[in-house]
Amino acid sequence: MPDQRQDETVERLAAGCLAATGRYPDDAALGRLRIYLEELARWNRSINLVARDTVERWIDLHFTDSLFLANLARKAENLADIGSGAGFPGLCVKCALPELDVTLIEPRAKRAAFLRQVARKAGLFGLTVAETRAEAFRPKNKKFSLVVSRGLAAAADFLALASHLCAPGGTAATLKGEKIEDELAAFRRSAAAADFDLTETHPYTLPISGKRRNILIFKKKS
Repeated sequence: MPDQRQDETVERLAAGCLAATGRYPDDAALGRLRIYLEELARWNRSINLVARDTVERWIDLHFTDSLFLANLARKAENLADIGSGAGFPGLCVKCALPELDVTLIEPRAKRAAFLRQVARKAGLFGLTVAETRAEAFRPKNKKFSLVVSRGLAAAADFLALASHLCAPGGTAATLKGEKIEDELAAFRRSAAAADFDLTETHPYTLPISGKRRNILIFKKKS
């Protein structure tokens, strides 16, 4: 990547992080995010990790979107990302918060291999890639204080998958689009409402595309 183009990419990553978290990332975090973006572009030529688009829109629609979870994750002891795919949001949050213990749950072998490659290249430690389905994942003597997803399933279905992974009193959060009323109504009618309380809906807007999004935040009942 030419130096000028690389500088522009780093600036866009920094601007996205600032928009999402209210904090300007340090050089180390920017370096990890840049490596992640470069690996995504390289692997996406051969396996369909994300839709083909401009780097600017990838940063906005995937990286910045994921980083809106970072402030919530700062309060967590550990994080599990269900259906991690190309690593959004869990791997992106890990790049920003390297001390956080993160588990990426991804059953598809090629995507799991991609996640491991980014972790190696970016020098990420305290990251586990669980190559399995969430319902089959039973980590020994471990529950998660924060369980997340992005574009995985309806909220009630996500919570059904998260229930056995989330610690009592822990948090489950899922990134959604602008319209959430039907999903929340379905959640209230579902079995998941017996295990989780909705504590917050956090609206936000992506800075480049202008897309309106929401984080749905639930608390696991004790």
